[in-house]
Amino acid sequence: MNTTLILSSNTTNFTTHLLSPIHLHQNKDYEAALLSINLYNSIPNITEKNNIFKYSIDNGNTWKTLSLNKGSYELQAINDEIQRKLILNGDFDTTNNEAYITISANISELKSIVHISNESYLVDFNTENSIGPVLGFKRDIASYRYNTINRRI
Repeated sequence: MNTTLILSSNTTNFTTHLLSPIHLHQNKDYEAALLSINLYNSIPNITEKNNIFKYSIDNGNTWKTLSLNKGSYELQAINDEIQRKLILNGDFDTTNNEAYITISANISELKSIVHISNESYLVDFNTENSIGPVLGFKRDIASYRYNTINRRI
């Protein structure tokens, strides 16, 4: 006999009552197994306290600020949203239709990478409410090429 139960709640402690009970024979032995579990994190990691992405397209002469909406972002979603806003601002490579700033992960070292492919672009993590700490960056300015936590290549 196979039975699938789907339990859902918006709290960590909940009880589910089955509409029709599972009837078991009294003289038989039974076992139950958890075959899989899917959990979704809905705790916001981006709030008004860490949602600012500040960048320059002219070697720091002027600065532009983007803000991300409050939400539960994975690294790829942070990258996608920042790139979307860079494109809206016209701050991208129009020839190749690519953003000059890419955020990705170094899975082996569990670090974020901020890759800047245009020599005149900078990212300032030394600003109030910066997204830098979420990415693992201290108060620093990331410049051209491959930037990871406290390292530039």
